[in-house]
Amino acid sequence: QAANNDEECLDEEKANEDAIDWGDRSHEPVISPPPNTLYKVMATHAYRGEDLDELDLEAGEVIYVIPYDSPEEQDEGWQMGIKASNGIQGVFPENFTQKL
Repeated sequence: QAANNDEECLDEEKANEDAIDWGDRSHEPVISPPPNTLYKVMATHAYRGEDLDELDLEAGEVIYVIPYDSPEEQDEGWQMGIKASNGIQGVFPENFTQKL
């Protein structure tokens, strides 16, 4: 029966390892800034994109601001950026961010 208890303990330890809360790492940059980065910003509020080209933002998330391919396409108050967390590129409202 000792062997069964050891197996149960190992199974329980494995389950505990799987359940460890490593903390919220979603805001830690995982990609390096692209060479064309103008500056970095941090989202101050969550934002849900309304169009396919818009980024979804979470408060605290870092975005690398890059120039528009065609500057004449830039709307006032909007920036082009790449999310540091996953490399997704899109536009976002500047007033939801703070320059770092």
